[in-house]
Amino acid sequence: MLNVSKNELSDVNCVLRQGRGFDRLECKSNAEIKAWQEQKKEWMKAVKDSLTAIDEGRDVNPYAHFKNNILWVEEGAEGLFVDVEGTKTSINFQQLLRGHLWGIHYAIRKSDESNKSVVHLDRLSKKRYVLTVISDEIAKLYNKQLCVLGMNGLIGGRQKSYEALLQRERPAAGHLAEIFIYSLLKKYIAEHSLPYDLVKSNYFEDVAGKIDFVVSSRNTGKKVGIQFTVMKQRDLGSKKNTLNRYKRVVCKRAGLEDLILIQMRIGRLVKLTVKQWMAKDLIVRASTTPDDFIAEKTRKKIVNKFFTELNEMNF
Repeated sequence: MLNVSKNELSDVNCVLRQGRGFDRLECKSNAEIKAWQEQKKEWMKAVKDSLTAIDEGRDVNPYAHFKNNILWVEEGAEGLFVDVEGTKTSINFQQLLRGHLWGIHYAIRKSDESNKSVVHLDRLSKKRYVLTVISDEIAKLYNKQLCVLGMNGLIGGRQKSYEALLQRERPAAGHLAEIFIYSLLKKYIAEHSLPYDLVKSNYFEDVAGKIDFVVSSRNTGKKVGIQFTVMKQRDLGSKKNTLNRYKRVVCKRAGLEDLILIQMRIGRLVKLTVKQWMAKDLIVRASTTPDDFIAEKTRKKIVNKFFTELNEMNF
């Protein structure tokens, strides 16, 4: 979170916990925030239940009380696999961590640790999976709360921006590209053991701080805010001016080394690729994500552009 002054994000948790300023909300908005708060508590209970199940060697289903379309992951001689209507398909750990970004939800069958003929998923990895997917679900609820607070002027940022985010049923082209890039980079960082952590911003950081992601280096301790755009080059002027106005204050408050704008003209590519992936049978979608369907040359171009920007800062 940003470490900012009164009436900004440093106060958001106080607003949610204590209800401070709720008297300024409509009854509907107040009820929505409280309902989402209760849902967050249910997800926190799911964390405890799932971690206990892992320690006790039982099946692990973090979505048990929330979703029905679950794919069960099992251990086999050649690694992990899922069974989709009687057909088995292999799945790797990175797919397990990223599937929820695209609406694929997994549960994990208990391990038979006495069976030496299969590849086991260790307890730490199972716990990492649980914490990854549940934290994302809690973040979605938190973002909804932020939108209602922002629409009612209780936190900083343009009220209409929060309203648009809350009412959006499907990701706009730019936001879809953000999810795509996030998924691709998380996979690339993990597969190449790069010393970076990539974290999505929340809606306050997006609206009031113009931050889409934060990249941190485990080597240098530096953190850089990223604003990502699919805009055409000729339309970037106003976006750059806005970012420059925010940069000094946002970097100071958020502890960022810099806040940079990264432009990639991939909006159409992402839209077509996601559409192609969605058209696949579940057996294919169960073991892939949309970014698996772009050409290797294109993938390298995207990754190189992203890390070139960081390397130029001696990140």
